[in-house]
Amino acid sequence: MRFISEKELESVRIVAEIGPIEAASMWHAVGAPVEAHRETALEKLRRLAREFEADAIVGLDVTTDEVVNEDLAPVPLRRVQARGVAVKIARAA
Repeated sequence: MRFISEKELESVRIVAEIGPIEAASMWHAVGAPVEAHRETALEKLRRLAREFEADAIVGLDVTTDEVVNEDLAPVPLRRVQARGVAVKIARAA
């Protein structure tokens, strides 16, 4: 499963757009390193795309959400969310 950048789209063509997909890491303390949670969200997104039999994901967008509410959690929480469009691709002619 690959993430295709805008530049790489020049060498492939999208045969079918399966649709938008998204995945997120678990909530974690704001002070925790973000990189491992980013990788978790991306791996979940890859697995979801495979379930739909996609060849690639285009339009990748990775964001973080935070919850800062003493009633909900005594520690501010964050999660990493990854979104993209699952597609079927072929080599460009």
